[in-house]
Amino acid sequence: VEGIVQSIMRTGDPVTGVEVAGQRADQTDERFWVTYWHPHRNADGEIVGVNVAAEEITERKRAEAALRASERQFHTLADSIPQLVWMADASGAIYWFNNHWHEYTGRPFGEVNAHGWHAVLGEHWIKALQSGTAIEAELSLLGQDGIYRPFLTRVVPLRDAANAVYGWIGTHI
Repeated sequence: VEGIVQSIMRTGDPVTGVEVAGQRADQTDERFWVTYWHPHRNADGEIVGVNVAAEEITERKRAEAALRASERQFHTLADSIPQLVWMADASGAIYWFNNHWHEYTGRPFGEVNAHGWHAVLGEHWIKALQSGTAIEAELSLLGQDGIYRPFLTRVVPLRDAANAVYGWIGTHI
């Protein structure tokens, strides 16, 4: 706090977006705030003090932590099942593969996106993207050993509360 106040008094520049943590006297759980510090000037423009506003962000921080925990749980699950799993955004651009995908194909993430996922899933994928419907098909996927093997492929749309597709999850068994 002292350093922030000294900086404002010296430069006249506000300091914003500083996150602080602490406890309220009447509570035992940790709380979080984002603070905004601005110079307070007198009629002559001299800095005579510092105004501070604080916005409590405890619930947002808890929600962010819960989301990170949920993502870790999903990735652990997806990496532990004996399937190739991937995720794409609403437009079909892949943004994640599980470890089994990399072990089977031997291909880095960027290489798969560079060649386009449309070539692997073909017309099924184009129709699914247009209609927002799931896919179930048998496809052959090339392993890092140079051999194509058949997989039962399932791709399902992820939908938000308004039923709009916001992403896709695909599996190959």
